[in-house]
Amino acid sequence: MENLSQEYEFWVGRMLQMSPSFQQVGRSGYHPGMETMKAFDAFLGHPHQKFQSVHVAGTNGKGSVSHMLASVFAAHGKKTGLYTSPHLADFRERIRINGEPISKEAVVDFFRRTASFLEEYHPSFFEITTAMAWDYFAREGVEVAMIEVGLGGRMDSTNLIMPILSIVTSIGYDHCDLLGYELHNIAAEKGGIIKPGVPVVLGNLEGEPLPVLCGMGWGQRCLVHSCDPFVASYMSGVKYHFDLLESGDQFGIPQVDELDLRGDYQLHNLCTVRAAMEVLASKHMAEPFVWNPALVNVALKEAAKRTKFRGRWEQLYAEPDVFCDIAHNEAGLQITMNQLKNTFEEGQKECRYARLVLILGMVGDKEIDRVKGLFPVADYYFTQAPGSRAMPAEKLATYFVEKARRCVVTTSVQEALIAYFSVAQPDDLVYVGGSSYVVAEALNHPIFANPAKN
Repeated sequence: MENLSQEYEFWVGRMLQMSPSFQQVGRSGYHPGMETMKAFDAFLGHPHQKFQSVHVAGTNGKGSVSHMLASVFAAHGKKTGLYTSPHLADFRERIRINGEPISKEAVVDFFRRTASFLEEYHPSFFEITTAMAWDYFAREGVEVAMIEVGLGGRMDSTNLIMPILSIVTSIGYDHCDLLGYELHNIAAEKGGIIKPGVPVVLGNLEGEPLPVLCGMGWGQRCLVHSCDPFVASYMSGVKYHFDLLESGDQFGIPQVDELDLRGDYQLHNLCTVRAAMEVLASKHMAEPFVWNPALVNVALKEAAKRTKFRGRWEQLYAEPDVFCDIAHNEAGLQITMNQLKNTFEEGQKECRYARLVLILGMVGDKEIDRVKGLFPVADYYFTQAPGSRAMPAEKLATYFVEKARRCVVTTSVQEALIAYFSVAQPDDLVYVGGSSYVVAEALNHPIFANPAKN
């Protein structure tokens, strides 16, 4: 076992050295274009063609939707793959079957078999992990897999697949330097996953992105679905031919407050999941799925537990109550900061909370001016995750002068947590976030080894 662990660490380290991830280095880790991915897929014998897939894109919500659907499929006895990014605590989180991460043995075996290809083509980190996921799912006999887009959609490595369903969860401003600075451009990039004749589910959408995505679906002769009232009312009024399905709880969909995924934004994601399930059970599928309401109800209530999904309004500690969330763009932070403010205000009424504390770090390419107004007045511990993408904590602090009652600047998440817990009070409410990388560092900290019971 020791030799296996050593070889695993060797190969993962070599991959990160040869092909640093976007998570580490930002734009230089992103390789646009599909040629290398096509070559990698051919080298492996086109593994993605050996299982059914659901393709999920969007600015926010794609991870939650993917995990919820994976939980539902697995509850119905389907051997279910799940490919998501980024990872928080362990590289192997990205690739799961029925909630269990890919084994170290499988990772090592993949690198041994593909060493010659890696040396010749130098694929990106995301191309490597995508190929690894498809190869693993095919070899393990996965029946259906949730495939989350890495960045954008049109030129994403995952866009080789021909899914049974495409989902676009939401459109907002993020990665604008790569996807465009206008919402209609971002929508067109993410809508690039729409395939001829493959049904499409649209999630929480309004404004500019909606006609773009509807038009793309119509142009591909797709059936376009949504149970979001705004989207449905729009689609029913346009000249395109759409097949709309009525939403409802006939499949055993629970209420949002029953989920173990606690964020307020899960309302939108649960709505998207419901629409996806309706499509998958409809006559438009070659092989409609049959959902058991009792299994659906439990699978969605326990989606985080069953798929080991973390970092979404997750409580890490009690007294003081510490929550973390990976929200990092304007749309995501707006909902999360509202939930934080409401939680604090309700806690004050019940004499639960006396102080609000944020442990905050962000990446350097973030447009802070777009989001700083969303944050509350509080005590702030500014920090930074490892890697060249992180904004220096000193610089981040300069944007929040008017928000910080108390300002502590630290050089690492560990230092920030030590500094806070040295003065912590049991009636504090603490939020850790601003970046998935900050949350990842917090999840790995020993003080949170035994997560609080939610």
